[in-house]
Amino acid sequence: MAVGVLVLGVGIAVATFAGLPDPSALAKENPKTTALMEQRASEAREAGRKPRRRQQWVPLSAVSKPAVDAVLLSEDASFYLHDGVDTVELAHAVS
Repeated sequence: MAVGVLVLGVGIAVATFAGLPDPSALAKENPKTTALMEQRASEAREAGRKPRRRQQWVPLSAVSKPAVDAVLLSEDASFYLHDGVDTVELAHAVS
């Protein structure tokens, strides 16, 4: 039973990954907007305010290592301990 659930989970993950957009354009140019920026603009319009965009893209090298680590670790505490898929957490998720 557990093996079947794991196979199903891996199948869903592979199908999801296959449907993701190609990120190669992001290596050349930053996006003009993000989903969060669009959400905030929509909220501003709904509140009767003009949306303001105050952003400045910076290279990852300009962001301090502790800041990068904090974001990574807040999303995946074992990020540096696995090869892209945390099988322990995946097993917990399907059980």
